[in-house]
Amino acid sequence: MKMKCPINKECKKENYNAKSCLVVSEDDELNELIKNFFEAKGYGVRIKKDDFENAGGFCKFCESARSAGFGIVTGNSLFELGFLYGLGKPLILNNTPPWTRDTGEINNVVYLEKIDSDELKAARFAINETLKKEMAERFTDEKAKSYITQDVRDKILKLAEILLEHDFTLTVIRKHKPVEVSAEDKYRVSEIANELDNLKIEMTNEYYLNTGRFFFEINENKNAIKQFEKALEIEPGNVEALADIATSYYYLKKYEEAVEYFKSASEIDPENVYALHTMGMSYAHLKKYETAVEYFKKALKVKPGYEIYNDLGIVYNYLEDDSERYDKALKCFNESLKIKDNIRAWRNMGATYIHLEKYDSAIECFKNALGIEPENAAIMSGIGGIYFRLKDYNNAIKYFKKTIDIEPNNAEAHHSLGLVYTNLKNYNEAIACFKRASDINPEYVDAWWGLGDAYMHLGDHDRALENFRNIVELDNEYVDAWNSMGAAYTKLGKYEKAGERYEKVVQILPGYVGGKLNLAENYIIMGKYDKAFLQAQEALKIAKENKDDRYICMSYFFGITSLLFQPQKISDGKVLINEFIKYFSEIPQNVEWDFSIIKSEIKKIHIGDKYKNLIYELVDLLQNKISVDDFVEKAKGLGI
Repeated sequence: MKMKCPINKECKKENYNAKSCLVVSEDDELNELIKNFFEAKGYGVRIKKDDFENAGGFCKFCESARSAGFGIVTGNSLFELGFLYGLGKPLILNNTPPWTRDTGEINNVVYLEKIDSDELKAARFAINETLKKEMAERFTDEKAKSYITQDVRDKILKLAEILLEHDFTLTVIRKHKPVEVSAEDKYRVSEIANELDNLKIEMTNEYYLNTGRFFFEINENKNAIKQFEKALEIEPGNVEALADIATSYYYLKKYEEAVEYFKSASEIDPENVYALHTMGMSYAHLKKYETAVEYFKKALKVKPGYEIYNDLGIVYNYLEDDSERYDKALKCFNESLKIKDNIRAWRNMGATYIHLEKYDSAIECFKNALGIEPENAAIMSGIGGIYFRLKDYNNAIKYFKKTIDIEPNNAEAHHSLGLVYTNLKNYNEAIACFKRASDINPEYVDAWWGLGDAYMHLGDHDRALENFRNIVELDNEYVDAWNSMGAAYTKLGKYEKAGERYEKVVQILPGYVGGKLNLAENYIIMGKYDKAFLQAQEALKIAKENKDDRYICMSYFFGITSLLFQPQKISDGKVLINEFIKYFSEIPQNVEWDFSIIKSEIKKIHIGDKYKNLIYELVDLLQNKISVDDFVEKAKGLGI
C-alpha cells in the first residue's frame, strides 16, 4: 500500500510505503530505544545490523532501503547514508542528535519531535566510538565481495563522503549555487558514476535524479543530463527528471532544448510553477519576449511569487513596441514588493525609472534597497551612477568611494570613480583610479581606455599609446582604441601610422561616420585628396541618414577642403560650398572639432592663398566666430 510520506506531511510524492522505516545501527540498546519510540507511533521498523555477515546481505539491504519510507542512520555509516541519499529517502541522522530538535524538514533530513533522553545520548556516544573501529572492517567479508568488488565498494564510500560534504538535497536544483569542487573530486565523481552504471543492481529513478543533481551542483551539467535521462528511462513521465534536464540545458545556455523539456513537464503537471517560470526565462534569453510574458503570467496564476513578478517586469522593459512597457514593469515590481520586501525589486524599479529619466525616483528605490542590505556594494555603485548621470559629481564620488570601502577590489567602482575625475578634468586622480582598476583586473579594457584618454588630455601621447595598445591586444576590434591611437599618432606628427589606425577603424565599422571623417582628415594631411573626398562623401551620406548635424557639417568641410586642394577640381569645390551654405543657413551651430592640426598643415600646402584663407574662414564659420553672411562676403572678397 502506497501513501504520502508519513514524516513530511507537505510532501506531494506518493511513493513511500506507509509507516515504514529502516534503521542502520549496530547498537542494540540504541536500536531498542529507536524501535520502541517509532513503533509506539505506529511505524514498522526494520533494523539493519551486520547484514554483510550473511550471504545476500547487500541485496537484502538494497531491498529494505528501496521499500522503506525513510531511513534512520546512526554514527558514521557513510555507505548506507550515501545510498539512502541516492534513493532520495528522507533521513534521520543521529549526530547532534537530531531528535532533540523540533519537528521539521531541513536539507532532506527529517527531524522529529523533541525527545530528552540521557540514555539516548549515551547510546549515541557509544555507537560513534564503536563505528570508528568498525568502519575499516565493514566491507571485508568474503561473502559480501561476491556481490560487489572491494574497489567499487571503496568508490561508493568515497561518493557517500562527497555527497555529505556538500549541501546535496532534493531541492538543490531550484537554488543553483555551484559548489567549488577540486578537479580531482570532479574526476572521482565521474569515475564513480561510471562504476555504478556497471553494478548489477537495479537503481531507482530517485537514485539517478540525485546523482544528476550532484553533478548539477558541481556545474557538470552534461553529466547531470545523462543521469536524469536514466531516471526518465525508468519512469518516462517523471516530471522532476524532465524539469531537471530542462534546468541543466538552461544553465548550458541551450534554451531551445530547455524549453522542449519544460513543455513536456508542464503538459504532465500544468501547475508546475518552476517549469512555467523557467520556461519564461528561457524564452526571454531567446529574445521571444511576448512568449516569455505569456509563461510568466501562467506561473503567476498558479502561485504568485515575488521573483516571477521581478522577471516579468524585466521582460516588459524589453517590449519596445509597447508604449506602456515601463508602467507595466513598475506595476510588476510593486506586486513583487507586496509579497516580499526584496532588493531585486527595488533595483529593477530603480533601473526602470532611469529609463524614464526619473532619477530622483531611481535614487529613492536604490536607497530603499540599501535599507534592506546597507553594505550592498552593487546598490551603492548604482546610486553613484545615477548621480554621475545628473552631473552631481560630489555625490557620485561619495557613493563610489563607499562602494570601494565595502569592496576594495571592485574594479568597476574604481573605473567609475576615474570617470568622475575625468569629467572634473582632474586627470591625475583619474589616472590613479584607472590604474587601480587595471591592476585588479588586467583584462578590463575600459580601465585601459580611461588611462589612455586621461594621458591624452595631459598631452602625454606616448603613454596614451601604451594603454591603447594594451586594449587592442585584449580586443582587436575595440574601435575607440584604434581611433584614439590614430589621434595620438596625429598629435605626434606620425601621420602614416595614424592613417593605418583610422583605416582599421573603418574596416571594423564601415558605417562609423567619425572614423571616416578622421580618415578623411588624415588623407588631406597626407596629400591623398581623392581618397579624402571619397571618405567625406560616404560620411555625408550616412550623417544625413542619421540626421547628425555636426557630422554633416564636418563631412562638407573635408569634402570642400579636399576639392580646393586640387586645382582641376576647384570648380567642384565651389559648387559644394554653395550646397553647404544653403544647409548651414537653415541649421547654424557651433561645431566641436579640433581644427588646430588641419589648419597648421594647410600652411604647408602649395595652393593659392585665397583658397587657404577660404578654408580658414570656413573653420571660423563652423566655430560660430562669423555669420553665414560674413562668410559669403569674405568669399566674394576673395573672388570666389
